[in-house]
Formats: sequence, structure tokens, C-alpha cells
Amino acid sequence: MGGSASTVKVPIPDFVWLTEVPFIRIADKTTAEVCLTVNATCCARLLLTQDGGEDKLATDFLLQENTEKTITLQGLKPG
Repeated sequence: MGGSASTVKVPIPDFVWLTEVPFIRIADKTTAEVCLTVNATCCARLLLTQDGGEDKLATDFLLQENTEKTITLQGLKPG
């Protein structure tokens, strides 16, 4: 017996606008939160890069219309 995965289709708008000013809240020395609010439901990608390096980390997530989304980044190194 196997389970079945369901797929949710998200409309892809031509443009998505921020409805609030985005901000980064520093929780402590190794944790930060990025807060975003948009005017349409969409998929988004947050891409983190290291200054002066090729190291990159990308994460995809769903933003819902007029709902604040907080993305928590842990394990940051001060520097």
C-alpha cells in the first residue's frame, strides 16, 4: 500500500508587489527572521549568498495574499 501525494496548483501572477515594507529582524547572534507580505498568492525563492564567495543557499516557499510570511534563518555566523 502506498500513499498518494497531492499537488496544489498556485496561479503565477505576472507581477507580485510587496504590500508592506520587508524587514529583517535579528533574533540573536545566530538567528534572523525575514518578513514579507505580498498582494497575490505566489511561490517565491529566497536566495542567500556569502559575501565574496560562491556559496549559495536557495529555499522555495509559498506566499499567501496579504498574509505576513516570516522565514527564520538559523545557524548564521556573525562576521
